[in-house]
Amino acid sequence: MARYFPGKNLSVISPPSIPTRRALQHSILDLFSFRLCDSTAKADLERRAQHLARLSTQPVYILREILQYLKQQRIVVPIYTFLQDMVGRVVSAERRRVSNLLSDALTTEISQQLDALLCADESMYRVSILKHEPKDFSYKELRQESERRQFFAPLHEFARQFLETTGISIPVSEFIYFSKEKQVTRQYIIVHHDKLEFPICLFRIKDNDYSALWMKCTHQGSELNASGDHLYCSSHGSEFDSKGKAIHGPAEKNLRSFPITVQGDKIIIELTKG
Repeated sequence: MARYFPGKNLSVISPPSIPTRRALQHSILDLFSFRLCDSTAKADLERRAQHLARLSTQPVYILREILQYLKQQRIVVPIYTFLQDMVGRVVSAERRRVSNLLSDALTTEISQQLDALLCADESMYRVSILKHEPKDFSYKELRQESERRQFFAPLHEFARQFLETTGISIPVSEFIYFSKEKQVTRQYIIVHHDKLEFPICLFRIKDNDYSALWMKCTHQGSELNASGDHLYCSSHGSEFDSKGKAIHGPAEKNLRSFPITVQGDKIIIELTKG
């Protein structure tokens, strides 16, 4: 204080008022091109945390990715209790989501086999057999490997079918093709699924930004056609943009969309919501 207010009577200098202090904080943030984590930013932060929880429910991973995102977007980190509560919410919600999906999909036989993994067999839990590698090519080791395959084959098949029914997996490379030895990026991909009456149009907005739209017109239910960055109805002329917004009548309602998660080189379209 003496350095910045030389010759002043420090006893009569009072701290700035709350409005003044807030104004100073905003001025400092503007100088460094930062912004506060307001309600809109917090809502966006929670949506991102929900997507991260689908990749991993490890709180440390989610928190690290969220902090990195805040740094990139130049947003002031909110108080720790908010981050703690938010991570706890998304982790719990993701575990409930997967548990509900599993409870609907599990059969009695698969449940019994999963329970059997926790049973000890010759001083070793069956689940530990997953990490066991054959020591050699002896008859005993090959027989154990064959028995292990027979035991885990139904579980593997269930897991494969379960993952297929919980969402559609599309390789990112599907958007890339070569024309005259030049790499070209598609604007959209048409995806078909046996459980859906109409196909899904997967639009690429930009890197890691996609939209999945059900190709059923909201006017009278005709199947839509894709062209460039929009969908159109050949029956009555309605048009929708790449986000599903109705941009030309007679349709007034936006298209049904499906949540998307990008996992490495795959795009997951979740069919249980939307």
